[in-house]
This record gives sequence, C-alpha cells and structure tokens, in this order.
Amino acid sequence: MAFRKYTQFQMTLLRRLLPSTCAIVTALVVAACATPGESKMKEGSFQLLPLQAVDLAPGIALAYDNVSDSRCPPDVRCMWAGKLSFEFSLKTPDGNEAFSLSPEQPTYISPALHGARIVLDTQAVPPPRASQAAPAPTPVTLKVLSP
Repeated sequence: MAFRKYTQFQMTLLRRLLPSTCAIVTALVVAACATPGESKMKEGSFQLLPLQAVDLAPGIALAYDNVSDSRCPPDVRCMWAGKLSFEFSLKTPDGNEAFSLSPEQPTYISPALHGARIVLDTQAVPPPRASQAAPAPTPVTLKVLSP
C-alpha cells in the first residue's frame, strides 16, 4: 500500500481548514437533525362578524360561531339585566375546541394554542339594541396574545 506524500503547503492548508470545515459540517448536521419548531401564530387584534373565521397558523382557524344577547334594551324596564355571550371555536388538525367569551369573562387560554390567550375587547362590545330594532350582526373584536 502506497502512502501519498504531502507538501508542506498542503499540510499547512489542511491544518488551517480542517477545524473550520469540521465546525461547519457539525453545524449543518445539527441543524438538519433539529426538530421543526412550531409554526408562528398570528397575533394581534381581529374584528369578526358571526360565521367569520381567521387563520391563526397553518391548519388552525378561530371561528366566531354565534352570539347570545339577552341584555335589557335601553328603552325597556327589565327585572334582569340579561347577558351577552359570544361563542367561538378553534379548528385544529386535532379537532375543534369550543369556548365562549363575555364581558364578565373576557379571556380564554387555549390548550390547542399552547397557552395563548384569546381576549375579548370589552371596549368594542356594542351596546344593547332598542327593543324595536331589527337584529343586526354583532361584530366582535378579539386580541390573540402569545403565552
């Protein structure tokens, strides 16, 4: 078996390049083996009407399903003040997660979103409608905040 002889220049070049080449190869291998991170969730403020949805991340959508408004109209005297409740669902690859928000309970922490908070903007809640007014779609403003 014959051994190849290297010149002084080749040996110096090899000694200088080998450590940095090994470091680069190691970094590439580690990066290739790393588990892919979670997709970046869309944060911010969203205004929705009933039956509208917003995509928060690939495969995850937040849908505004329904509103239940039994609040006392301003032109009527009521024995009970009534209640306003918004119904939502998170559609994920693992299934649906239903929840409701109201001015009394404006925050929901989602297991499907790994602890992200969905917060009802209580300043944007519309006032009760007059007793003779035709029902109109009730918009809702939500804030989605990372954990």
